[in-house]
Amino acid sequence: MQGLILAAGNSRRLQPFTNNIPKCLLPVGKETILGRTLKALENYPIKEIVIVVGYLKEKIKEYAKTKFSHLKVRFVTNKIYAQTNNIYSLWLAKEIIQDDFLMLDSDILFHPQIIGRLLSSNFSNALAIRKGEIGTEDMKVSLNGRNLVRKISKTIRPKEASGESIGIELFSRKTARRLFEILDQMIENESLSDVFYEMAFQRLIEQGIEIYGIDVGNLPCIEIDTLKDLKFARNKITPLLEESRC
Repeated sequence: MQGLILAAGNSRRLQPFTNNIPKCLLPVGKETILGRTLKALENYPIKEIVIVVGYLKEKIKEYAKTKFSHLKVRFVTNKIYAQTNNIYSLWLAKEIIQDDFLMLDSDILFHPQIIGRLLSSNFSNALAIRKGEIGTEDMKVSLNGRNLVRKISKTIRPKEASGESIGIELFSRKTARRLFEILDQMIENESLSDVFYEMAFQRLIEQGIEIYGIDVGNLPCIEIDTLKDLKFARNKITPLLEESRC
């Protein structure tokens, strides 16, 4: 199994904190966001980690090579990260991703057991969802009675959503091939390089690919987009993660 981390964005909403440092290298407690992600992946059978970089890419490369030299890490560069969205970064990894893979956004602070829940779910394709209060800007998921994803989009009305997709997904090798075929169509033929990758997930679902939603339950997690998110992550989520390691 491979791991794929998308870390190309320039994080304008966190400026000036990200003027000279990529978001994934911001400290949350004693570790950076990326450091916590890589340590989480160490606990699972991930044979190779691919990181898509762009903004301040050399800092991310140096960090991974210095702090995690024992891991097999490869890098893909999104040269036009300022003009594209995460769907383009995902598409750029198509030549390297050749196996079942676990994909993570680089700006998530999460409990490592969330990965375990996905991998032990016995589903080939699954994404982690957080239930509870859902905001209008969250990436919302609608499930059917079997916990199959019916819709995934920010435009789903909060009251019609089953939960929020937190940005950690699992795909089989077979589904990965189909996903990258869809991405080829979207990027090369439809010029959809500035949309969220969840649009491609929706097309997978519409073509009959089953993707299950896995509830993270009480395991802490947060996507860090704003200063408010960063403060909450540092003050509320990080202590929970540190406590769980004791």
